[in-house]
Amino acid sequence: MKLNKEEKEIISAYEKGLIKTTAPSKKELNEVKSIAENTFRKN
Repeated sequence: MKLNKEEKEIISAYEKGLIKTTAPSKKELNEVKSIAENTFRKN
């Protein structure tokens, strides 16, 4: 897999512990769920 400069910088920062992952909030989960449901809904 080829990575561009920005992707390499993100991976490097994550591996150095400069970036922390977090779980999405309930609000964020509900927003994503709503968007996903609307993607397949017919008008």
